[in-house]
This record gives sequence, structure tokens and C-alpha cells, in this order.
Amino acid sequence: MAVKKRIRIGFIAFLFLWFSATFPRCFSAANQFQTVKKPSNFESSTVFPVQGNVYPLGYYSVSLKIGRPPKLFDLDIDSGSDLTWVQCDAPCTGCTRPREGLYKPNNNLLHCVDPFCNAIETLANHPCDTPNDQCDYEVEYADHGSSLGVVVKDYFPLKFTNGSLLVPHLAFGCGYDQKYDGAHAPPSTAGVLGLGNGKASIVTQLSKLGLIRNVAGHCLSGKGGYIFFGDKVVPSTGITWTPMSRNSYEKHYSSGPAELHFNGKPIGVNGLEIVFDSGSSYTYFSSKAYEAVVNQKRGNVCLGVLNGSEVGLGSLSIIGDISLLDKMVIYDNEKQQIGWVPENCDRLPNVDREFLNGFCQPFAQGNLHMMAAYCPANMLHKESSKDRYQ
Repeated sequence: MAVKKRIRIGFIAFLFLWFSATFPRCFSAANQFQTVKKPSNFESSTVFPVQGNVYPLGYYSVSLKIGRPPKLFDLDIDSGSDLTWVQCDAPCTGCTRPREGLYKPNNNLLHCVDPFCNAIETLANHPCDTPNDQCDYEVEYADHGSSLGVVVKDYFPLKFTNGSLLVPHLAFGCGYDQKYDGAHAPPSTAGVLGLGNGKASIVTQLSKLGLIRNVAGHCLSGKGGYIFFGDKVVPSTGITWTPMSRNSYEKHYSSGPAELHFNGKPIGVNGLEIVFDSGSSYTYFSSKAYEAVVNQKRGNVCLGVLNGSEVGLGSLSIIGDISLLDKMVIYDNEKQQIGWVPENCDRLPNVDREFLNGFCQPFAQGNLHMMAAYCPANMLHKESSKDRYQ
């Protein structure tokens, strides 16, 4: 089950400097048109500006274009789950958007025999009886929200940091039944962008297409920030790394075992399993860790940390957005490590400039399941609208 919390409470002065979780760690021109099958040196990154804040909104979102012609959808970013889904006019139950703002499927349902269908949480009461049956999904969140729907494939126009504009064909959820049973209203977004490390994530799909390395990350601030796919915007130095744990929460980014320190000193709490979750506004400690921190500081203190056992998290501890502000957080699925480094998240990272001035590397239709790329106007080869959607 995806660990996703949306807690809206009054303003909290977060004093995270008083304590920290200690992990095992180490520090650490072309402008010609060409069509290629699978260039080994293409790997790039794509960066998306983020809107939102911890308070008063309590969530962060990113805008992605989907379909042809492309339509803009704002999605709640969540590193605690892997499946991306949008509210879908199929028709829709429990959707928060008007009908004109919903995604409309167009004979692009994924069949249940597709290998992608095995990578997601499917409905137990909807077995794959015939090869042409649709691929159903159901995802539940820890705040008692859920989305039920079918898996579809459509085009995602993406601009990469090397100047290329490609339109990969990606799978995602078309949610036609949303439930929000928690005490707090759901985010006013069109769906969820899953950044988790499961096979269903868009990051994994782009990596399999050879477009990026299987790396994702975010840099959040009080004003917004950005997310990125691929490792080309990751600094080469200054990052603190800790190994990923793949014990039980395979679609989450977890690290451990961790030891809890207060004012730089251990306080006798170790063996913590930590989940990094951009879908959680606040940080949650297990009951033992929470009580140990509270006992260290008497009097009236405001912390952006809550007792996870009171919301059903058991022994799990979650590092949420409030603890991740003004840090670039990197989830490197290839090297199985999580990193972070202080960063000005209000400024988008510099992109690779060696492909500036109109570089475009389109892919032929059928290769890598992509459409032809959108190319800058100053290219020798100019596409017509017919070229783009053939």
C-alpha cells in the first residue's frame, strides 16, 4: 500500500536542527537532423517546475502534457508510490475536476496480458480471463484515499536538458473512481505522479527506452521547486549518500537501519526504517523514536514531526516535505542509493549547453514506441503537423 499522507494543520515552526537520523553514508554541436534507433549516448534529463508548499496547501504538484493534441494536467508528486494516474472521463465517480478537465481515453486501453499489467496492483476480483481484457488497477493510500481505473498508453511531450524534444508512449492509470475517506480534503489536482521505484513509474519506463538513467529527484522550497528525471542535473560533489533498503516496501524509497541523534548525540534509538516520501507534508516517527525526541526537550516546543503510530504507520518512520525543504534529494535506482545536498530550489538547475542552438534528435516512428520529435524552427528539416502525428 502506498504510504501517502496529507495532513493539514496550523503553521509549524520546524526545528529539525535539534535532531537528525544518522545513516551509513559516504560523500562524495550538434545541429544536424538525424534519425537513429537507440543512441547509446542519448541519456539526458528532463526537469519540471513544481508548484505548492507545505503550508497552507500541504502538497506539491507538477504540470504534464498528455495525449494528442497535448492537454495539460497538474499532478500531485509522490515518491511513495510508482503508478501515475489521472482523473478520467470514463465516466468518472468522485472526481474533483469538471468534465472538461478530465482525461478522455481513445481506444488506448492496455490489455491484461501486457507485462506492464503484472507490475501494478490489479484488482483481485478482475482476473485476466481473455487476452483482450483491459488491465485494471487499484491503488490505496494511507490517508484512506484510493483510485480505481484502467491502464492506458498515450504520448507525453517532453523537453530534455540536451535540447531534444521527444514524445514517448507511456503507460499510466485512467482513474474513473476516486474515494477520499480521510478527515482532510484531497488536493485539487488532476491525479498523482508516482516517482517511486516500481516498474510502473514513468521514470522506469523512460529508463527502459534509453532516454534517461533510472534516477529521479526533487528539490522543494516554500515557493515550489522542481523535480527531475535522469542524473544530468545531479551535482558531482557534495552529496551525502545512504544505501537504499529494499526489504519490504519495494515501491517506496527507504533507507536504514538508521540511528536517531539529538543535538549530535545518539539517544538510544536505532534500527529505524526510514521512508522518503514527497507525498507526505510532515515527518512521522515511530512511537519509540517520537517519545525519545519529546523526552529530550521539555517545555513548549513546535516540531514538524508527528507520532506515526497515531495514524497507523506502526514502526515505520517517514521523512516528509517539511524535512526535505531546500535540499536536492536524489533517488538513484541504478546504484541503489539515496542522496541529498543543500540547494537553492527556487532556481531551476543549469542544463547541458553543448547541444544549444536548435539541437533535435528525433526518433523514427515505431522505434522505442515514440512519435517523431518536435524540432526547433531553425532546423534544416522542418516537420509539418502531419509529420508529427503520423
